[in-house]
Amino acid sequence: MENHLIKVRRALISVSDKNGVVEFARALLTHGVDILSTGGTAQLLKLNGIVVTESGLVFGAGGDNQIRAWDSDTGRQLWVSRFGGNFIGSPVMYETGGRQYVLVPASASAARSSGTGTTAPLGWIAYALRTR
Repeated sequence: MENHLIKVRRALISVSDKNGVVEFARALLTHGVDILSTGGTAQLLKLNGIVVTESGLVFGAGGDNQIRAWDSDTGRQLWVSRFGGNFIGSPVMYETGGRQYVLVPASASAARSSGTGTTAPLGWIAYALRTR
């Protein structure tokens, strides 16, 4: 009997029990799966650094202090960048002058408190994206 496996390209994740969903989504990203989500699940995934861009890239910043970019069509990891400190938040995107950038809040050491009960980044690591 032949094995006819189909490559999964996109996954819709919407769950009531969120235990393990971030790890599951990151595992899907490492296999090049685009993630679609809604509501509380989407919010949780965004809070944990899962970003998709119009440029066809998927970004993730992990607890290993590395940010990775994958091609959203092929799932191939395009690059990885290690930061000497700690990534302390989710990547964000912005565009100016027709060029997209991804920024990651980072600190040289453990996150510091801003006095308001929230964590304040010490700085941002910015990456300019290539145009297609």
